[in-house]
Amino acid sequence: MLNKKKELDMDRLDMLMDKYDSPEGLVNLIVDHDRLTAKEFWQVFRYVYEDLDNVHFLTELSAARRVIDSKYNLASASMEKDEQKELFRMQHESTKCTIYRGTLGKYNIGYSWTLNKGRATWFATRFARVYNKTPMLHEVQVPTKTIKAYWGLREQEIFIPPSILLKNKQDILLTKCG
Repeated sequence: MLNKKKELDMDRLDMLMDKYDSPEGLVNLIVDHDRLTAKEFWQVFRYVYEDLDNVHFLTELSAARRVIDSKYNLASASMEKDEQKELFRMQHESTKCTIYRGTLGKYNIGYSWTLNKGRATWFATRFARVYNKTPMLHEVQVPTKTIKAYWGLREQEIFIPPSILLKNKQDILLTKCG
């Protein structure tokens, strides 16, 4: 019986991922958030968020920011077991960590950060010549207890709402790179 329930959960998750898999779908997911469990919301949110190349619009939609902020404490539901272990290790080894964000001077305070300075530099420089922009590297120290979503051992992505960085009045170091 347990396996049958797991299959049904996976079928529902697949259906939800198909339903919300687009920029408009991500907005609809946020609108529909109260119809989903926290685990469904965060798993689908992560799947769609990581699949989109441009998610900056989320920082501009106040309703999206409110929903994400209100659900952020449950964002660990989006993580795989190995990611949960790594976040647990991080939080128990240190009270603070440095995170980085690479931009072209716009959307400086977004949701996606990384523990890997080289990765952030890559994000900052990958389109700089195409758009004739100056790549910028943002660096900030955050309390590890404020991190609820660590996505991917490869990119070492920290998903953290800008409101947390702004609320804690973090000093964000900004430098040109590339």
